[in-house]
Amino acid sequence: MFRDASSVEPGAVLDAQVAIVGAGPAGIALSLALAKSGVSVLLVESGGERPTEESDLLNQGTSTVAGYPFIASRARALGGSTTRWYGACVELDPTDFQARDWVPFSGWPISIEHLNGYMAEARRFFGLSDTTPDHLQFETEAQFGPDLQVRAVCHSDPLDIGKAYQSALQGSKNILCLMQATVCKILQNEAGQVDHLDVRRPDGERFQVRATRFVLATGGLEIPRLLLASRDRDERGVGNEHDVVGRYHMEHPIRSVGVLPIKKQSAAARFLSDRHHVHDRAVEIKLGLSAAKRERLKLLDLHARFYRLHPLETDPAVAAAKRVLPALRGKESVGELRRYMKTHGFGSAAKLMRYGLWHFDNKVRAGAAFDHLRLLAFLEQEPDPENRIVLSTRKDRFGTPLPHLVYRESAHFCDSVERSLEAIAQLLEEAGFGRLRTDRTTLDALRHYESYGFHPMGATRMSETPNMGVTDANLRIHGVPNLFAVGSSVFPTGGAANPTLTVVLLALRLADHLTRLIEARSVR
Repeated sequence: MFRDASSVEPGAVLDAQVAIVGAGPAGIALSLALAKSGVSVLLVESGGERPTEESDLLNQGTSTVAGYPFIASRARALGGSTTRWYGACVELDPTDFQARDWVPFSGWPISIEHLNGYMAEARRFFGLSDTTPDHLQFETEAQFGPDLQVRAVCHSDPLDIGKAYQSALQGSKNILCLMQATVCKILQNEAGQVDHLDVRRPDGERFQVRATRFVLATGGLEIPRLLLASRDRDERGVGNEHDVVGRYHMEHPIRSVGVLPIKKQSAAARFLSDRHHVHDRAVEIKLGLSAAKRERLKLLDLHARFYRLHPLETDPAVAAAKRVLPALRGKESVGELRRYMKTHGFGSAAKLMRYGLWHFDNKVRAGAAFDHLRLLAFLEQEPDPENRIVLSTRKDRFGTPLPHLVYRESAHFCDSVERSLEAIAQLLEEAGFGRLRTDRTTLDALRHYESYGFHPMGATRMSETPNMGVTDANLRIHGVPNLFAVGSSVFPTGGAANPTLTVVLLALRLADHLTRLIEARSVR
């Protein structure tokens, strides 16, 4: 059932066997799995059924990265950021779990085999077929050889996980979804166990949540923030005896990395750029170096998506028009248009017309002609203890310090990207494509496609020992017997794959672990 926190009496205490903070995909999957096993669950969500401006203001933050979109990239609502996501579900590579001597601090305390048993269930959670479309891998090897690897980007259907599972949550006799309830602190007893959560109603009034076990599922920025902000027992925060909470933060930078002439490889180019339909679901292709090739060259992962491109897109007049168009809706639209015409003149109209007609044709017709591809790369970033989340001097409306993101891209990262592209360009050329164009003029015209994946990973990483991470192999916070975390923040490394599928795999595995613990306690 659902309940609004405004109806909870100030000072009241709510109880459950497991309290889960955050109703995103991890929290929802974990709740449903626990409830199926007969465990009583209190699912605490800071937002409502849909995102609102008021609740999203709690997502503010500060950063060393200018303009980092703390609010636009996340949502406080049932379903979390899946209310705004692209729906991409990608499996991590088995080697992402392994220690690599050229990637400092790499290696998970679990292997892919620990998660494979949950893959079919996780894929069904996202409306996908039980198995990945392996025939795409075989088709790629036949066309490009063993040193290039394809990954299937399957698209979740449903997109909004909250909407999709709202009725299941509502109908479960073992789940209480507490909405508009913001957890501000984790309170421990003298033995170090979590005693209760300090929760606020929208009007700021306090109440408590108590449970046998607690799970943080609030996302890659909010989990470390909450641990660091809970300083009643220890000024360093909860689970931060070794100053690791918040460190090793990683992102997935998304960069335009080149333009590829297809020459006579039109069939292979269509394979790379088309959306495929497998088991009635849309599947896109990412292409990068194989794990064996990356190991030989000592490289981080880089997988690129391929999009059809007309050479005019890199023309200065067309590139400028694509930047100006979004601004034409604002108050400065007339001035923007005048500046554009002064720079590029009426002679640009013919170019814009040709490009516009081509672009429309390729959007609506699968067989439309094209002779170039642009590459947009998903980049793996190595774990770095100096990339971290700390507490800002600014606070939200409940008095909780905001997260402050300290972020940089290392020389090791930049070198790996450059050498990866050199290797990919050579292999594509050997496969019959033209030479990948990576000159500054070409790439500058494609900068507007660049961003981040907004996949905050690593800040409560799994580790075998407390001095190297925050959670153990079962996602329990080191040193806190009854507190767990699940989400992308527990990833020791992030690979070049969207993290949401793996997050749900971890949530399902955690559900089994918690169920066993609760059953053992009941027997005793």
